[in-house]
Amino acid sequence: MYVVAIDNPSSPGTSVAPVEDLAAALGVSVYDARPHLANTGPRVVALRGDEADAQRLAHSLAARGFAAYLVGPEQVVPLASLFCARSFRLGDGRVRGVHRDGSVLDVDLTSASFLVRGTIVSSTFEKTTSTTTKVAVGRALLTGGLAVTKKVTKTTTAETKEREGFLLVRTPAHDMLFREGDTLYDGLGPKPPATRQAGFVHLVEALRVGAPRAAYDERLTTRPGQHAILGALLAPEDSLDIAVAVVVAHLRRARDGAALGP
Repeated sequence: MYVVAIDNPSSPGTSVAPVEDLAAALGVSVYDARPHLANTGPRVVALRGDEADAQRLAHSLAARGFAAYLVGPEQVVPLASLFCARSFRLGDGRVRGVHRDGSVLDVDLTSASFLVRGTIVSSTFEKTTSTTTKVAVGRALLTGGLAVTKKVTKTTTAETKEREGFLLVRTPAHDMLFREGDTLYDGLGPKPPATRQAGFVHLVEALRVGAPRAAYDERLTTRPGQHAILGALLAPEDSLDIAVAVVVAHLRRARDGAALGP
């Protein structure tokens, strides 16, 4: 799948081109096109199964004045496949991470290109079955009063959502991932913060200091921020990896200049 995205300007509700042009390029109504221009920053506006088709749409958008670009499947890296540091050590512009399996990765923070912070939302479901006894008037009439009650079994499903912060450190050589709930914060010093939340905040700050050239983005930390990027086309629960890839493409475009569009 190929993602076609646009970059909206810094003023909400404004665009470098009229909404009618966006609607015409996408082949949708003005009503359906308008939400794509409601927020600032990157926005997924279309999905295509064919690369050539996606390229044609991106060029059509660019010709109409939109800052358009593609995110292909090779750019979407599942977070679950990345090196996730269980413990770490910071120093001399580097971070040394140790995975749960004992493998080690050493990353040069001074060469880091992007730091992308976000929130992973995971759901667990628990089924509960309860049985109650109720008066059954109809049964009592049919049996002459011999059976006046019946058992009713009801099954309910409760959903519990857990939120966990993450930070992606992307360098030209390696990617390293930190997950708030999976990281040990002893690497922050002899007196690490008392909670994982506080430890994660301190870690993010330390990594930003150690990677002064890296572009930092945290719009994926909130649900509204995730929806602002993915829109109605993709759900954050299933497409967070795509959202990260879109943010990285947006940051790269801002750093290197537009490949398509103004």
